[in-house]
Amino acid sequence: MSRLNSDLFNYESKYVEENGVLKNRLGITNSKDLEEVERVNTSYRLAKLYLNPGNQTFDIKHYLSIHKYLFEDIYMILQAKYVMKILLR
Repeated sequence: MSRLNSDLFNYESKYVEENGVLKNRLGITNSKDLEEVERVNTSYRLAKLYLNPGNQTFDIKHYLSIHKYLFEDIYMILQAKYVMKILLR
């Protein structure tokens, strides 16, 4: 996800670094470093979600809440518009 091309999804520059890396809460500007942090963090959160899945409705609200839970520590942009563009690509 960190290698997304801002032109492809029409992201505003406030969400994407000049080098194409998504801006993040950790201040990481290198795509390989960001991918590694994302992989480790989301793997941990996904394992926690697997062990305690909670109420599973599998509607769009449910999928958006999973996305928010997985990425909220890394990325500042979690709006539905952004998520839908990722889901529909």
